[in-house]
Amino acid sequence: MSSNQTGGFFNCLEASHKYLPRSMGVLGVANDSIIAGVLILQGQDVKSVVKVAPKYRSYDYKKLDLENSEDKAFWLVYVGY
Repeated sequence: MSSNQTGGFFNCLEASHKYLPRSMGVLGVANDSIIAGVLILQGQDVKSVVKVAPKYRSYDYKKLDLENSEDKAFWLVYVGY
């Protein structure tokens, strides 16, 4: 189910795709999973970019600080491959 939710969210973001490179993953097992990932956007206002997706409110958004070791580790998991 989570994988379908992620795919649907990406489909809805298609209108913003040139402004929003992204990498997401579904972590866990069936019926016990989380969705996590990184959205790279132009500018500072994530809402203006993701609001084209009807379910954008279903997710939490946080600006990463790459000087913070925890944020940097998260970044490297999703885009540092």
